[in-house]
Amino acid sequence: VTFSKLIFAPSFTQDDMVLIGNGNITGFTQVDDYSWDVTVAGIVKGSTLKLSMDAAKKLTIIQLFKNQVQVLGENTTCICR
Repeated sequence: VTFSKLIFAPSFTQDDMVLIGNGNITGFTQVDDYSWDVTVAGIVKGSTLKLSMDAAKKLTIIQLFKNQVQVLGENTTCICR
C-alpha cells in the first residue's frame, strides 16, 4: 500500500485494511514513510481479491500532524506482488 503523502505511522494499522474475497491478512509491515507491505495467505488460484482501506478510518498526514488534522481514508494505489 503506497500513499502520495507522508503518513504518521501510528495512525495506520492492519485493522484499517479491508480484504474482500478469500484469504487472510497475515502480515503488515511498514517499508518506508509512504509504503507498507500487506501479506495475504490463502488466496485461491483464479479467484478475485480486493484489498482496500476502510473508508471510515482516518489517517494522519505528517504535514498536518502539528495541527492534529486527520483525513478520511481513501482508496490508494495497491502494489500487489
